[in-house]
Amino acid sequence: MQLVSPFPMHLNGVPVQVSLALLFLKEGICKRLTLADINPGAIACIKKTLHENGLRDKVEVYESDNLKGLPKSSKFDLVVGNPPNIYAVHPSLEESPTNLLKTCDPGWKINRDFFTNVPKYLKITPCYVSTK
Repeated sequence: MQLVSPFPMHLNGVPVQVSLALLFLKEGICKRLTLADINPGAIACIKKTLHENGLRDKVEVYESDNLKGLPKSSKFDLVVGNPPNIYAVHPSLEESPTNLLKTCDPGWKINRDFFTNVPKYLKITPCYVSTK
């Protein structure tokens, strides 16, 4: 199985999805891993984490806006993503969650782009799972 995580959420510089993906790799749930993020700082943290854990040969890393930076020939068994969503809004902010989400993803462009294009990268018919 190969796993891709195009939208890591950053927690102390290391994306949360990277931790999950590395666990999948360690436990043998997947044999290869592809990670992507638009943030060059996150990419640097990912590469450092991979180097320190001896996993660089099993992981491809791309600086990518959504899925645009991935090779068009890429095909995955599973895609794990975290595009802007209403639950990513910091609870201490006073503005309405709907307005904040519109600010994070005006016109729902990032989400629309992700959900429109992700099927092209899947080996199987897509099934979407969303969590809070």
